[in-house]
Amino acid sequence: RRLMTLCQCCPCCCLTTAFPHAPSGLRDIVVPLEGLEVWLTEDCTGCGACVEACIFQQVRLVEGKAVIGEECKKCGRCASVCPVGAIRITIKESQYVESCIERISAIVDVK
Repeated sequence: RRLMTLCQCCPCCCLTTAFPHAPSGLRDIVVPLEGLEVWLTEDCTGCGACVEACIFQQVRLVEGKAVIGEECKKCGRCASVCPVGAIRITIKESQYVESCIERISAIVDVK
């Protein structure tokens, strides 16, 4: 029930090919990555690459600029395809990496 704890939405995985066609109830098991923030700079050119890349349909163009929806999963696919680097992902908390390791270790038997 916490898929994004382990997954980063790479372009070759099952999520990117299956989730755009899955019912919304199934897509809801993917929760936003905690501790991350996705934001746009003024550099957006409205090319739409981010809209195409978002498998959760959370990016749209409004008046020629990208807008990120409230249900964004913070997977980073939009930022990775932006040709001008207008979409940024930042870590909100300094202990983010350590808290992720603790959270994953609690779920998965890490040896």
